[in-house]
Amino acid sequence: MFQNLPNLNAIRVFEAAARLNSFKEAADELNVTPTAISHQIRSLENKLQTRLFERKTRSVSLTNEGKLLASSANESLRSLLTTINQLTVTPNTLTISTTNSFATMWLVPNLQSFQKRHPDINIMIRAEDSLIDIEHDNRVDMVIRYGKPPVNDPSVIPLIEDKIGFFATPEYWKNHAKKLQALCFSAQNGKIQTCLL
Repeated sequence: MFQNLPNLNAIRVFEAAARLNSFKEAADELNVTPTAISHQIRSLENKLQTRLFERKTRSVSLTNEGKLLASSANESLRSLLTTINQLTVTPNTLTISTTNSFATMWLVPNLQSFQKRHPDINIMIRAEDSLIDIEHDNRVDMVIRYGKPPVNDPSVIPLIEDKIGFFATPEYWKNHAKKLQALCFSAQNGKIQTCLL
């Protein structure tokens, strides 16, 4: 299936050279010599039968074909790195799955103080609205979701209890008392704790 793909190391070398726009800087990043970078890229160009770089006296620049491959290589290597990081989570990493809105509006803004107190813990956030099976998904340590917690489950800890109040002018209450009482009764049946009439 993948027999036509070039060597992954050659793609990695090419991606670094393309991203940094320099064989020398790519060599520094990958801890090899600029000559090794040049050989890998020449080999890749021969395999693809396409020039990926325009070589000038002191610089290189991507050809149109090189730009196309650079974009795909960068995206693919990033995706691969993300997956590898998820599979090789270290013991000092805490992976939290929560909804996009909770992560954006509360969790991320409040992580700074936690990180100052616990600099040795690496926090990874998986922001997704789909439900996670924490019993079988070993990529997640903790799940934060909104909803009614199951009864007598020691693995579930309620964090916050919602309370809803109905507010209106005295005249509005007087004119709409029956509707508001029905609404309040419905809310109480839904386990909402506060309903002031």
